[in-house]
Amino acid sequence: MIDLQTIITTHSSHIVSECDFDDIKYFKRTSTSSVISKNLKDLKLKYKDEKNPQNNHFKFLKQYLTLNYAEIFFADKVILFEGETERILLPAMLKKIDEEIPLNGDLPMLSQNISLIASGAYSQIFDQFLKFIDAKTLIITDIDAGKEECITDKNGTLSKVTRAHTVEGGNRTTNGALLYYYKSPLSQYSKGSQLDFFTNLSTDQKVLKNNSGTWEADSKGELMVVFQTQESGNYYPRSFEDAFIHINRDFISAHKDTFVSLQNKEIIDEKDTTGKYKNDAFKLANTCVKSKSSFALDILLNSEESKTSTFSNWKIPPYIEEGLLWLRKN
Repeated sequence: MIDLQTIITTHSSHIVSECDFDDIKYFKRTSTSSVISKNLKDLKLKYKDEKNPQNNHFKFLKQYLTLNYAEIFFADKVILFEGETERILLPAMLKKIDEEIPLNGDLPMLSQNISLIASGAYSQIFDQFLKFIDAKTLIITDIDAGKEECITDKNGTLSKVTRAHTVEGGNRTTNGALLYYYKSPLSQYSKGSQLDFFTNLSTDQKVLKNNSGTWEADSKGELMVVFQTQESGNYYPRSFEDAFIHINRDFISAHKDTFVSLQNKEIIDEKDTTGKYKNDAFKLANTCVKSKSSFALDILLNSEESKTSTFSNWKIPPYIEEGLLWLRKN
C-alpha cells in the first residue's frame, strides 16, 4: 500500500469548514512577489500562553470559526461586532456609507472582501487569530459605562462594585474588550478616571498595532476598536440602541406606531413645560425596546429611498461611521 499526501488549494469556505483545523495551511500575499505560509495548528501554541490550562479560548475559536465563519480565512478585512442588532444593520450601513460619503479613491465597501463576525462581548478572544491572519480589522463594541461604588455588607466588610451607569457621572467601563485592547495606553493615563480615558480618545488613538504581544496606539496600525462617542446636544450614549435613538429621535417618533419592537410608546414624545423631551435615549433604549433584533428589522422596514441613498431617513451612529470610514480606506 502506498501512502499518499493530498494537498487541496481552495477559496471555498465550505471546504475549509469541513477540514481538520490543524491541517489547514494559510497563505497570505505580503507583496506582489511574496507569499507567506502559516500553519493553523501553530495558533494552539499561541493560545497556550493564556492562564487557562484547558486552552478553552483556542477550542472555542476552532469550533466557532470552522462551523460559522470559515470565510474569514479569505477576507482582506474583518468586522467584529457585538450583537444581533448590528448583524442585521451593518450591511445596510456599509451600503449607506458608500452611497452618501465620497469614496476619494477608495473602493466601495460592498466591493471589498470584508468578513462580518459576531463576537459578542468576547472580541479579545480573537486577539491571536487577528495577528495570525494579519487582516485589517474593525471591532465595534459598547462603552458599557459604569460607576464604581463602595458598599458594606451585613458584616461590615467594605468592598467595591461597579454598576451600570450613564456615561455622564460614570467612572469606569465593564467592557472586557476595551480593557484588553487598550490595556497598555490605559496604564499610562493619569489625567482622570478610567472612563475619561476612553471618552477622550481621538480617532487616531483608537487605531492599534501589536508590538511584541502588546496592543499600542499607532495611527498606522491594522486594528481599530470603536465605541459610542458624544453626539449632538452633548449627549453620550452607552449602547447601540441608545446611540441610534438619540441621533434618530425624529425618525423613531415618526414611525413609532409601526415599530412592533417598541413598548411604552407614549413616553417617546413626552415633553416638559419648556418643550424639551422628558426622557433621554438611555431611558428609551431600556424602557421602550423590547426586542433588539426586531428593532433592527423595524429600522429597515421603515427606511425610505432617495435618489442618492437607499436608507435616506436615518443616520448611522457617529462611532460606527467613524470605524467604517477608517476600514474603507485602502
